[in-house]
Amino acid sequence: MKRFRLLIVLLFISGAFAPLISDAAKEITLLLVPREDVPVKIGVDVGNRLPTLLLTYTVHPNGAIVLQGWNGNEWVGISGEAYQQGTFFPVAPTAAVLVEVSGKTIPDVLVPSEKWCSTVYRIGTVEPRALLHLIGRCYDFKYKDWKWFSGNYGIPMSSINPDGLNVAWYQKQFKDNLGNNGEAGMSDFRYLVTLRAPAPPEDVPEPVVLDPVDDLIPTGELPSSLQDEAGPSDEQNIDAAVENPFTNAVPEAVIIGEAAADEEGAVLLDDDAASIGMDDEREE
Repeated sequence: MKRFRLLIVLLFISGAFAPLISDAAKEITLLLVPREDVPVKIGVDVGNRLPTLLLTYTVHPNGAIVLQGWNGNEWVGISGEAYQQGTFFPVAPTAAVLVEVSGKTIPDVLVPSEKWCSTVYRIGTVEPRALLHLIGRCYDFKYKDWKWFSGNYGIPMSSINPDGLNVAWYQKQFKDNLGNNGEAGMSDFRYLVTLRAPAPPEDVPEPVVLDPVDDLIPTGELPSSLQDEAGPSDEQNIDAAVENPFTNAVPEAVIIGEAAADEEGAVLLDDDAASIGMDDEREE
């Protein structure tokens, strides 16, 4: 079940499942992590619990960048063009969390385009405690998520969630209610940068209350002077909608099978760079 949940949002699957994805996954987060053991493990665990589009990146000394996506069973290559244009998924992520090693800024080319991802955060550390804290903030972890990561990573909940996000007082240990862990949590925020903030909600105009009118026009009657200005009837509107229905087609997923991936190798964002495959030991 966990693996299926990750794959319905990862999208390197056949188009037959596209309707299921569109209905089931309303909000998906792109999680892009460096291809290192700790961030990859955390990324897979996050993807098993929450709707996640999990990708890894490797930046080689010559500037070439290798992108791979986790489909629940294996890592598959993603071309730079597909990433930049946002054609490697049928459902666009609503937010992106980009993780980088401290001191190694993620290349600008890996920042998702605003055309397919409106909100982007960057986390500048792969230290497990701080990374869990900041990813949990970006994902808005619930109590059960904090508890799971605390137990599975052997880190006290007060350390990965020092400000008690989404944790009620009765769900904390007694010593946590007496202490103040806010200072430890504040230090982690130096690693968190908002590259593109979510759009503010649109203001909804207040309804206009009209004074009652005595001389209302009876239903079905319209003064002759206004008959020519009347719009189409409801039946005409329905007929027009049937003839020209609104569609919201999504781009096809880029499907790379195992054989194709082995033959083609990793795809580089740098067109002039040679393709460099991932080390099998790193993938395991």
